[in-house]
Amino acid sequence: HDGSTWLFVEDVGDQRPSETDPEHRVLAAQWLGLLHGSGASVVAAARLPDAGPGRYLSHLRSGRDTIRRNLGNPWLAAEDRPVLTGMLEQLDALESRWPVLERACHGLPVTLVHGDFRAKNVRIRVTDASPALFALDWEMAGWGIPAADLACACGPGPTVRIDAQTYQETVRGLWGNLDAAVIRRASILGRIFQALASTEWACASLVSVSDRHL
Repeated sequence: HDGSTWLFVEDVGDQRPSETDPEHRVLAAQWLGLLHGSGASVVAAARLPDAGPGRYLSHLRSGRDTIRRNLGNPWLAAEDRPVLTGMLEQLDALESRWPVLERACHGLPVTLVHGDFRAKNVRIRVTDASPALFALDWEMAGWGIPAADLACACGPGPTVRIDAQTYQETVRGLWGNLDAAVIRRASILGRIFQALASTEWACASLVSVSDRHL
């Protein structure tokens, strides 16, 4: 009643998931499967920001606009501009085929997603009972298809590696049609989405007025 608030904090350690540890991939797959499976029935989660293809089209356009505005930055080296020009061409080409990408999203479940499931945002704590996974930094959480979280389900990518079969088994009771082919499609979409988000984030440094920050 006096306006004060309690904040409970838990130490989850500093161990990040390893790409080469199969147990970590299984643990990450189980955790994501439980998040996505249970999150689909949380009514309040639907009020979170959109995490579907529209979010990543915005990332594409924002990153591209930032590149265009800063191609004249005097701190750019001569070899930088061809790279950035090539990126502009790729982003234009991707946007021209965006309807194809959106059609590839059809049929994927909509649920609560973390949105930034990278090793830097995940900790694994090992106890006598069993290892436990903790996800940090929920800034990009939203409501949409789980593609971005599954970017590393079927190949290399920027997110935590997961075991695709374990994920499929974890969500089977809710999404029986989510077979290996669908998970692979979501993984490919997720790599595209994560690349666009990373592009926008990285392009923020193009406004820097020193080579050190650029």
